[in-house]
Amino acid sequence: MTVLDRIQQPRDLRLLHRDELLELCREIREFTVDSVQKTGGHISSSLGTVELTVALHRVFDSPRDKLVWDTGHQAYVHKMLTGRRGRFDTLRQYGGISGFLARNESEHDQFGAGHAGTSISAAQGMAVARDLKGDDNHVVAIIGDGALTAGMAFEAMNSIGHMRTRVIVVLNDNGMSIAPNVGAVSRMLEALRTAQPYRGAKHIGRQVLEHMPGGELAEEARRRIFTSLKALFIPNILFEQLGFTYFGPIDGHDLFAVEGVLEKARDFGDGPVFVHVQTQKGHGYGPAEDDNVKWHGVSASGTAKATAPQYTAVFADAVREVLNADQRAVAITAAMPGGTGLLPLFKEFPERLFDVGICEQHAVTFAAGLATQGIVPIVAVYSTFLQRGFDQVVHDVAVQDLSVVFAMDRGGIVGDDGRTHQGLYDIAYLRILPGMTLMAPKDEAELRQMVWTAYRHAAANRGPIGLRFPRGTGAGVARDAPLTEIPIGVSETLREGDGVVILAYGNPVAAALEAAELLVRDGLEATVVNARFAKPLDEERILALAARIPRFVTVEEHVIAGGFGSAVGELLAERGARVDLEMLGIPDEHVDHGSQKLWRHHYGIDAEGVAAAVRRRWPRLALVRRGYDVISRTYRDDDGMVKPGTDEGTEHYAGWVDELAQLLGPRARVLDLGCGAGIPATRLLAEKNFDVLGVDISGVQIQRARQLVPGANFEQADMATWEHESETFDAVVSFYALIHVPIQDQRSLLPKIRRWLRPGGYLLAIVGFERWTGVEDYLGAPMFWDHADRETYLAWLNEAGLAPVWDRFVPEGSVGHTLVLAQAT
Repeated sequence: MTVLDRIQQPRDLRLLHRDELLELCREIREFTVDSVQKTGGHISSSLGTVELTVALHRVFDSPRDKLVWDTGHQAYVHKMLTGRRGRFDTLRQYGGISGFLARNESEHDQFGAGHAGTSISAAQGMAVARDLKGDDNHVVAIIGDGALTAGMAFEAMNSIGHMRTRVIVVLNDNGMSIAPNVGAVSRMLEALRTAQPYRGAKHIGRQVLEHMPGGELAEEARRRIFTSLKALFIPNILFEQLGFTYFGPIDGHDLFAVEGVLEKARDFGDGPVFVHVQTQKGHGYGPAEDDNVKWHGVSASGTAKATAPQYTAVFADAVREVLNADQRAVAITAAMPGGTGLLPLFKEFPERLFDVGICEQHAVTFAAGLATQGIVPIVAVYSTFLQRGFDQVVHDVAVQDLSVVFAMDRGGIVGDDGRTHQGLYDIAYLRILPGMTLMAPKDEAELRQMVWTAYRHAAANRGPIGLRFPRGTGAGVARDAPLTEIPIGVSETLREGDGVVILAYGNPVAAALEAAELLVRDGLEATVVNARFAKPLDEERILALAARIPRFVTVEEHVIAGGFGSAVGELLAERGARVDLEMLGIPDEHVDHGSQKLWRHHYGIDAEGVAAAVRRRWPRLALVRRGYDVISRTYRDDDGMVKPGTDEGTEHYAGWVDELAQLLGPRARVLDLGCGAGIPATRLLAEKNFDVLGVDISGVQIQRARQLVPGANFEQADMATWEHESETFDAVVSFYALIHVPIQDQRSLLPKIRRWLRPGGYLLAIVGFERWTGVEDYLGAPMFWDHADRETYLAWLNEAGLAPVWDRFVPEGSVGHTLVLAQAT
């Protein structure tokens, strides 16, 4: 058994000896590299915190003591030591453990976060709650130096220093977030790392001062001398100025040194403590040490190689084209030069690319300031991270109508990173802003044109504009078309049809087109529109389609509430358009980790899901359309021998057969009386795999029926004299035979039909025409009955042992059917 195998809970760590602890750290690194490469995840960050995590769990008593990790990149070892190592094969997989901290996953996960900079604020909240309740546990925030650049972290430290809250902040300082850190804070920490002379001078100074005379004057002298030494050797020692007692920096890979300083911090009772631990990202694994940006996050082994470019790379190429075209254009990222694809551009345009650190609020207002001076700023940011700068988007950009481009990568389902990183809210939170323009491309070629369109929009000072694009690869389409502005608010129709309209926004356009092809098999033709814009909508096209086709489906990879579909619904309601609207997207729930393909299928926004939604919302539409197609083929094949009524009337066949099919089991045996006249019905029944026997008096009709419906059986016979064994059929269908029998004579046929039916079987038949002006010459008076005859006919059914289920009037052309459904008692 390995040492790691013996660790089931953090308390087990306290039973290990020195050599066992060192072996444990080695085994943890080996397990991390082997396991995470299989599932995908964050390797470098966790390799750098092995000794720190072991020391934290030896010194503190989790979950009584609260360990608050900032994001989850650095917390994989924490998961292993708190009973979850056996589930690491499910890391970031659907139904498995999260790649971040999750309160519902373990009592040791005190605070869930995927966005940086939150830990110190959360820790202060827990510490103040502790004090209010009179408890005495410890609260520790573990934050990386990248996250420390977030303004929120300093807001929290300012508050802690002011309130003197007893909190321990552990800085995991590796000089990196995802990419190398930038800014004055980073330079200050570098000064702390290299300030060894201070410690030597402090030691000598302490020896000298110990021999000074006592008294208040000497104590004041000591304080001033040490303060001067710090100012001399460690300029800008901010943490103590904020009210923290500072310990460090400590070698974060010396397990016992880290453990010692954490014990000092634990036992220090006079206010907040700041522990500075210096680590190396990727420590202990050569490839990750050499390139810890590449090894920050890795894909699962065996992942198929992309056959098309990544959307992120296409975006970066498009930004390059913009920067080459206009010296006024600049690009901004918040600590994500690699994630947004802009890293190569920093070398090409060093004075026009800006990495502001994990400071999305600053990034937005920085862009706003640039825009006031005629610069064209492109803010490249993940959709989920733009949420952090929402007030700045409102107050500093939208309210002032400043022309800033927001390019939102990962717009939609992100997959394995889970609920904290899903880009599912940007349409809703940006669509509400006056003057904002929003667009999304159907593929990578359109993304390139939209980046150009957004730049031109901002360059012309026409206000803020946002575009979203998904994580992953494009469709593999050509991207060499000349750059052209897309007219704002203009969609494009990709496919014409008259059954249903599918309006798709962004990435789901491809699924909508594929769904339309699936619906063709049901005889249903769909119009597919690439919406392009969520704001402004293409009102002209949408309203024109609404006037022609009263069934709409909207598809988006975004929450339904407030999204693109909501915008369409608002337009239709405002204009009084009578449209049955189905909105597809993400319902009112959080989306956890799992593959994009899995979640798109789960929420029905892939091709199969869109097609299924059409069938589900309009269950008879596809069947009716398919039935109409069958009927059309029948009459066309029949060279005009059987005449259809109006389109409206003939479509009813499919609906009627569908209703009957829902009542019958598989391979039901069905008798079609008067099948020659009802060849369409016979074909529909046969296509549902029923065992169909058709009977008709006309030999010509029977011959034609055998040619048209080879899967059915037929007999030529006079219905009035034809006999068959009793209780043979599950259903008897007659759409035109009974009405050729005078009304009074039908009474004698009903008992015969009852004998042919098994108990519980059904009769579905047109039993008469309503009297209609001008048709006596065509059909003959005996076929008509007055509506008053309805009660008499229903009485005849009951008399024959056929209990009426329903009856309804169905108009067709210049006549009308009375259709009945009855069940054999």
